[in-house]
Amino acid sequence: MGSPAKTRAGLGRRPGRRHQLVALEETLRRFGFEPYREGKELRLRNCPFHTLARAHVELACGMNLALVEGVVSGLRAAGIHARLDLRPDECCVVIGLPNTRNG
Repeated sequence: MGSPAKTRAGLGRRPGRRHQLVALEETLRRFGFEPYREGKELRLRNCPFHTLARAHVELACGMNLALVEGVVSGLRAAGIHARLDLRPDECCVVIGLPNTRNG
């Protein structure tokens, strides 16, 4: 499994945000997430901490957000951010560009 740093190196010197989102999507998929596009955002169908989240939502979501932020940082994906957006039966983290909130 390739690291975010190797994926980032393959993007070239100054990749556009669209290419960064694609790289992020591919990286998260390799790590076992199930990313999908919703508009300009990436959402995750599954949570690696789902068992823990049943009893400790804030803890699990905080860990997951930190994990995804680490992947974004490892890709050096400027302008792309992860935030919490809880939805039933999905991961609590959504990834997108600033000001791409759906409501």
